[in-house]
Amino acid sequence: MAEWTAERVRALRAALRLTQEELADRLGAASRTVRAWEAGTRTPTLKLQRALDGLAPPALEPTGPVAPPPASAELVEHLTDLWHVLVRTDNLLGPRAALPVVQQQADLIAALLPATRGTIRRSLLGLGGRYAESASWLCEDAGQLPAAGMWLTRAAEWAHEADDRALLAWTLFRRSQQAHARRDPAAVIGLARAARRDSVRLPARMRAAALQQEAQGHALEGEEAACHRALDEAHVLAAPAVQRGEARDGHGEFCTPPYIEVQRAGCWVELGQPTRAVPLFERALAELPSVYVRERGLYLGRLAHALVLCDEPDRAVEVALTALDVGHRTGSRRALGLVLDVERLLPEGSPGAHLRDAIRSADIDAPGDRALGRGVGDHEPEPAGGVRGPGPRRRRGR
Repeated sequence: MAEWTAERVRALRAALRLTQEELADRLGAASRTVRAWEAGTRTPTLKLQRALDGLAPPALEPTGPVAPPPASAELVEHLTDLWHVLVRTDNLLGPRAALPVVQQQADLIAALLPATRGTIRRSLLGLGGRYAESASWLCEDAGQLPAAGMWLTRAAEWAHEADDRALLAWTLFRRSQQAHARRDPAAVIGLARAARRDSVRLPARMRAAALQQEAQGHALEGEEAACHRALDEAHVLAAPAVQRGEARDGHGEFCTPPYIEVQRAGCWVELGQPTRAVPLFERALAELPSVYVRERGLYLGRLAHALVLCDEPDRAVEVALTALDVGHRTGSRRALGLVLDVERLLPEGSPGAHLRDAIRSADIDAPGDRALGRGVGDHEPEPAGGVRGPGPRRRRGR
């Protein structure tokens, strides 16, 4: 019996065109079990290995060790073009559509690397780092946090070997976002500053992204003046607002002036001033390019949260219902988590009952861990800031 590795499970699921939930149903297993297999944190039991063997088409059955050929310049170019397509796929459709393909291509690159040498190997490593970082982001958005950490570690390793300074800086930016999800302001600020340490080599848009991340750390510490100084500096460095959501200009392309104002809104919530956040979120939603479908759900969720804190439950429910629809369609656990946060803050009865009924109808459970916010290339990162701010909150009655 051939071993069912994480890569082989993902390849089977991709070949069968199944979601993790659908594969779990076929096997009689829990979806979290399939997620753990694909993350490499668990392996199938003997019974489930036999079930997987029964599902595997002949093309997936191993026929002995086959050394893959070295990558060519043409293949690297092809995989680069595909990465841009997948970035746009994520923005339009979310992790449910993009994650399996991104993981599959990252696994392919890992298989090609041992036979690849010279400048092509270095290019392949840098590209592999982008795929791995994309997989990390998508896993976070899908609520698969152990797998997200594994992929980000691999991205950093490949970036180190490729001497890709920009990607290395981006992995530090990502670690800063993870520290924000843990509400560790010292690490948020320190890692954000480390991300722009080599600022001479980094494009302005990446420095802007790191600065707005530092601002969120200051907001966690209640340092309003330092927070807005960092955001103002990020504004000066921000990228042009015109974009297609494909990361053609590389990491940080999302960090436009409207995006920075969304982060300012989140900081206002964190600083206990949600009334100042609401108009900023509303303006951002009006200006958000249509390609960012999933991000619209996140912005709506954050706006709904701010409205609850402003004692506007009717508007909060209306906005949260739209966010719920987007999160459900795209598979974004971050968007769904925001809706669940709003539901927990609403008072019992109407209008909260309407939202609770919609959540039950969508069969959504509370994520075990808060999905993290981030960005890969031109995926707009949505930090967790503003979700658990210290401002006045209305608690549901018992």
